[in-house]
Amino acid sequence: MAFPVVQSLTATLFGADATAHLVSMPAVVDAGDLLLCLFANGDNGAGSAVTTPAGWTQLFSVVNTATVRLGVYAKDAAGTEDGTTVDFVTALDEQAAAHVYRITAWAGVVPDDVEVSASATGTSDAPDPASLTPSWGAKDTLWIAAQGNDVASATTAYPTSYTNGTNSISGGVNGCALSTARRELNAASENPGAFTLANPELWVAVTVAVEPADGAPPPSV
Repeated sequence: MAFPVVQSLTATLFGADATAHLVSMPAVVDAGDLLLCLFANGDNGAGSAVTTPAGWTQLFSVVNTATVRLGVYAKDAAGTEDGTTVDFVTALDEQAAAHVYRITAWAGVVPDDVEVSASATGTSDAPDPASLTPSWGAKDTLWIAAQGNDVASATTAYPTSYTNGTNSISGGVNGCALSTARRELNAASENPGAFTLANPELWVAVTVAVEPADGAPPPSV
């Protein structure tokens, strides 16, 4: 067994208020890849509902006091998504930020092999994703911690033992921010610990687990 492999992370920022948000897909996508989109939206009092794009499965969508929303969406790739965009439509004109992970060597079924924690929300400088115990037990699991906050506060530190932290800020006034990081850990459950923000903000946080493929091949180079 081997851990699922993150082949790329594609970030897209939306600094202008709009309902259409054309999220960029990775430049290279092969059939059977897992595409995992983390999507944060808000604009000083919005966090409206997001329409799940065709072909995607919504795994998580939580709003904190009608201000900021964080969603998790997954797709078993067809292999035709290379360099395209996917429209994540919000009910109101809002800013947004998105991270799309391209993952290989995973177990291969959405939603069975991608699970998310219960929601965690708060107002502080320490967004803290909830603990997650995936149904498959202790395996070489890929864990992703994510948080979205309003008013676009930067992340200054990531959960302990999590790497490749990426912070994306929508760019407009009163926008939103999204940060994610990942960890490889063979464990039956995981509690990532908190992010650290530059300023206290309203936030939503979540933990995502991706199940490995049994006898997965080595990562591509």
